[in-house]
Amino acid sequence: MATIPTQNAVPSEAARDLKFNSGKIDEFVTSKALEYFDRFGESHLTIEGMRWMVERVIETFKVDMNEAIIAAGYIPMDSFQQGAEITKRNEILRDETTGEYYRWDGDLPKSVPAGSIPESVGGVGAGKWVGVGDASLRSEINKGRFKYSDAESVYYVPGFVFDDTTDNRDVAFSYPGKIYIPDGVTIRVNFLPSDDVRKFVGEGKLIVKNQWYGNDIIFDIGQATNGNKKSFSGALYQEIRDQSLTTIGIVGDSITDGAWGKQDWSSPATDGTAARNLKSPVNYNHSDNGGSHSWAAHWMMLLNTVQSRYGTTPIFQVYNASLSGAKLSDGWGYRNFDYGFFGNEAYGSKPPELCLLAMGWNDAFTDIDTYRDQIDMFVRKAWGYGCAVAIVTVNDNDPNRIGFERATKKEMCGRLGIEYYDLGETLTENSNINMYSQKLYYVKGDKTWDDVHPQELGQMSMGNAMFMQTLGEKYVRHVKPGDVMNSVAVDRYWSAITYPSGLSLKPKYSSVGGTPVLEKIKYLPSVTSPKENVTFTTLVYCENDGTSLVVLEPWNAHTQAMVDATHITVESPVGITLPSSGAHKDRNDLINSFTRVLFGYAASQYFGKERTLSTYCGQMRKGLNKITITYGGRPEQAFYPCLKFGNVHSDGVSIPNVRLSAVGSMTKPTLLMTRSQNISDEIITDIMSGDRLSSVPNSYLYPGSVIGKFRSASGMKKNCYAALNYDPLLNTGVLVGCASDGRLAIGTWNKGEPTDWLFLSGSTDFESKPFVVWIYSSVSNSKYSFMVKTDDGRINSAAFYSSVETSGYVGVFNRGAGDSIVEFDFELITTKV
Repeated sequence: MATIPTQNAVPSEAARDLKFNSGKIDEFVTSKALEYFDRFGESHLTIEGMRWMVERVIETFKVDMNEAIIAAGYIPMDSFQQGAEITKRNEILRDETTGEYYRWDGDLPKSVPAGSIPESVGGVGAGKWVGVGDASLRSEINKGRFKYSDAESVYYVPGFVFDDTTDNRDVAFSYPGKIYIPDGVTIRVNFLPSDDVRKFVGEGKLIVKNQWYGNDIIFDIGQATNGNKKSFSGALYQEIRDQSLTTIGIVGDSITDGAWGKQDWSSPATDGTAARNLKSPVNYNHSDNGGSHSWAAHWMMLLNTVQSRYGTTPIFQVYNASLSGAKLSDGWGYRNFDYGFFGNEAYGSKPPELCLLAMGWNDAFTDIDTYRDQIDMFVRKAWGYGCAVAIVTVNDNDPNRIGFERATKKEMCGRLGIEYYDLGETLTENSNINMYSQKLYYVKGDKTWDDVHPQELGQMSMGNAMFMQTLGEKYVRHVKPGDVMNSVAVDRYWSAITYPSGLSLKPKYSSVGGTPVLEKIKYLPSVTSPKENVTFTTLVYCENDGTSLVVLEPWNAHTQAMVDATHITVESPVGITLPSSGAHKDRNDLINSFTRVLFGYAASQYFGKERTLSTYCGQMRKGLNKITITYGGRPEQAFYPCLKFGNVHSDGVSIPNVRLSAVGSMTKPTLLMTRSQNISDEIITDIMSGDRLSSVPNSYLYPGSVIGKFRSASGMKKNCYAALNYDPLLNTGVLVGCASDGRLAIGTWNKGEPTDWLFLSGSTDFESKPFVVWIYSSVSNSKYSFMVKTDDGRINSAAFYSSVETSGYVGVFNRGAGDSIVEFDFELITTKV
């Protein structure tokens, strides 16, 4: 258009504007473009543009209607005009002449021949064709009818009362199909223990009355239908974080019941009927009574051992609702979720927060589909009541059962998306330690063999396995020879508990100094105690057989003499101590002594306070080990121990065939070689590490357990000595060699010339004569005793006890002016581990 309009305000009488607008009217009416532009450059719809927009709105409405129809659970079957066969309540037909959809409300199936309309094949109305157009569609969407193809909305099931007082249980279970409860609907259905909760699907909730104690319990249908997305192990970790009381229910058979976890085990009482349901109502905690040494009770103890690092009050409580001879496949496990928890005042008369299903041994030869179905029922019931759920296999000793049980449980856990725990592998591994221990796992007090019901040690091993597969994965150090547990993250791995108050102490890091060792360490964690004894406890998992333990006391600060002993104890498998009394005292004492792998005094028991000391403990067992170090003397401040792990088969010090030059007039002993490139920290890492750069500890858990041999093939020149157990940080050790008068001499180097020289009787012409020094740990205490022998038998000394805490390396010391060549070999080994 050539005419150029003005920019006059609207309306404009200008000729140019009138001419321009007449052209725009033609464009509005006849153009196929969707828009045109006025004289100000603004866009407007043409008639074609308006038509296009209306079509889009109509199309969108159709899409929304189709989506709404599908969302409501309807299945479109095309139209009356084309014909169809209606077999389900949620199948609908469209009348092509009106566009309306209808569902059949009469008897099914319903045949609709081609060329029909609603009026010609049954009519429209109640019990006939019912429109599912806008109004009725919205209503049925809101009520959830046909959302599930196999369930009817509760709104359309006759007899339901929508309040929180009327019990709809009989109405519900007299209805032949499943019932859908929409979101936002809460009604009362007082389930009986055997009622299948899968009768209901949807998102709503039920109010369930506890038939024994009358309290109301909420059942969440949405969680039962779809899972509650609660991880079992995740829930345990969360409770540690939140420090809240956590109840864990377990439903199992005789093994979980605790059969032979102690010899006077007994099952909980039943109702006396053939169904053998747990007695209800009752006030009985099986974990404190007949099942006190079930694997579940040992597991609970370990959970609370971890908890003790963070608080005084145990937060984990296991509710054991198991029974010898019980099956899952006959419904016992499902029923006794109610009998065991709702009917038991000791268990709170309500669902636990977490729930374990540990049944299967007695189900091995039942129908597999029934077993799967009962697992599904049980899990969904527990879900609905808010439990985090997992499944357990406890024993893999029977090949037929384990093939059935393990495979089925793992399959169902995969289907349901829950965790599976297998305790059998640890049980098998631990029970095969040696030929002797097998009887403690499978032989009962009456001398009969029973590998169905693991005995005391078997129950402990299963409890250890369950712990390692739950909290143990994060709160237990896995260790192997060469590893060290120093002072990092002590609050994750250690608890510090006072006695007798039972206070849980928290660590505090602070700078340290004042001694050569402390100056090198720089920082240490400690606890402040109200002048009570303090027990440090940690759990470690040994990856290898033969793993040994060295305990380092970085610093001890007892406020008084060691009135109470400082003990080190290592236990494995870890469990609740059996009673040392009653008819089974001898057997219980044997079991307790077997689990106590290591026990004895720490170095501070001998050397006193204000020291940095190390104690060689010996061999732990493969698997879970509990290490406790109890400080007597009621310290005001107690420092966390450090641990070094070695290999008992190669522990010690080994120095073969050394030829060393000792320069004249040494001011102090010198180590075997320059160690700056080799030594790790001169504090713990090299203790008993098995090579020529190894250090010896201050003491041994078992006095009399260590034997060493220092052999000088060509002897020593006068005033030349071997320095044994020399600590370069403390500048202490023991000298053995040839005195200035030619006699063999031994003395303690304590930051300077010995003042306690002992000149051994015998020849005075001992210069450069071969001799052997045998080294023993004293029977009365863990300080060294030294015995000197010569190859010709002329010297055989009495015992000599050092007056300082001797630990360290091998070196030489030369008091004379001239240089000397020293040839020797040295070996220190443990003889009792």
